[in-house]
Amino acid sequence: MTRFLNRNQIPLLKSEPLHAVFRSRAVTGTEQIGYYDWTLQNAPPTDTRQGIITSSPRVDIDPSNLYAIDYFTFSADVESMDYESQIVDDSAAPGGIAGIPRFSLYMTASSGQPVLKQPIPLPQYYLEATYPKWKVYSEESEDVSGIVVGGVPIIDLSPVSMKKVNQFQGGFEGRLIQGTPLVGKASITLILTLGIIEIRDESFIKAYRHGEIPGMER
Repeated sequence: MTRFLNRNQIPLLKSEPLHAVFRSRAVTGTEQIGYYDWTLQNAPPTDTRQGIITSSPRVDIDPSNLYAIDYFTFSADVESMDYESQIVDDSAAPGGIAGIPRFSLYMTASSGQPVLKQPIPLPQYYLEATYPKWKVYSEESEDVSGIVVGGVPIIDLSPVSMKKVNQFQGGFEGRLIQGTPLVGKASITLILTLGIIEIRDESFIKAYRHGEIPGMER
């Protein structure tokens, strides 16, 4: 079951702002000479790359609360124009990850199952990307993932599904070519930050879980 809420319905005075930062470094030539590659797959032990990484600072999720993704920022340690101009948006290079670089969100308690059905596309840098609506779902329902354009999830993890400590994880996929602007650049680090709101208002949480929020769309 999918529900939507407008941002002004969130009890922000009884919510805690949190930040989850994801950094992933790609070394040129790791997959193929002349390219920087990011993949969700963990690299062999001889390689330091990690496919799916835990956010830093670590965000421990309390199953009694709700978590809303308020916004995200994205950048890398190269000039923005150099990043955009070196994106490989096709599969011309053997072994490459085709398409715009993208970020997928996960949780440690749901290994391999993305929180968002659709990864966040990263065709450019974002200072602060926000959304007009909040998508709401619960792990207890059949529809435990998904995203629509203009929607951001409120994450509800019931105590039944929370058998262990849970944190946000994420991973990048994509490929940049080491063209003229990046000659001499041995590695590139992608950095994405999620602005998260931890909703602690008991009355709101109870009303949400009973589908009683005014104006809630189904």
